Amino acid sequence: MKLFVVENGVQATEKVKDLEEQGISKNSIFLFAQDEERSKHLTENTDTSKMNTLDKGLFNTMANAFRSRTEELTSKMAALGVSQNESLKYEEELSNGRIVILAKEK
Repeated sequence: MKLFVVENGVQATEKVKDLEEQGISKNSIFLFAQDEERSKHLTENTDTSKMNTLDKGLFNTMANAFRSRTEELTSKMAALGVSQNESLKYEEELSNGRIVILAKEK
């Protein structure tokens, strides 16, 4: 797994293209942003993967309805294999308006 932090949508798009050139499928790339609409917009514009119930697990999917956005993002990262300590570190980046990109290598 590779994790990256970028400042904006332009850098996110460039990083996704770079990862694709390295042979990583867009289906294995996830983008996270603190603002839910921004996250959705970035995912749609870069055509990267959306987390589904299988990725998050049924319990986490239901629990996320009652969590804060911070807790939800930390939970989603953990479901993809990011440790809790790392998730908290990246959550700080998200809180500062940055975008976190997670690429799962197969």
